[in-house]
Amino acid sequence: MSEIHAAIYDDDKFDSLFHQVIEKQTYLDLHFKPNDPQHHELRLVLSKLVKNRSDDDNDGKLDEEFVVICQSIIKTEWDRLKADLEKAKI
Repeated sequence: MSEIHAAIYDDDKFDSLFHQVIEKQTYLDLHFKPNDPQHHELRLVLSKLVKNRSDDDNDGKLDEEFVVICQSIIKTEWDRLKADLEKAKI
């Protein structure tokens, strides 16, 4: 996810890596749970970041939103993993 974020704000990288940004977005889409609201939120903010990458009016709000959503997803997945390990008694 950080690779996508970095490429969005670097014009040279964005132009030369546009297909990779799309490829990574597609990769994420294929690995997300379709009905998970967190994943839906992440997809929306990624789309906004790409669409509004040169918009100086966002004042980093989309960046912050991106980080918060990513942190939330990581926390949820970590909690899920811990619960699974506890059930398996590993």
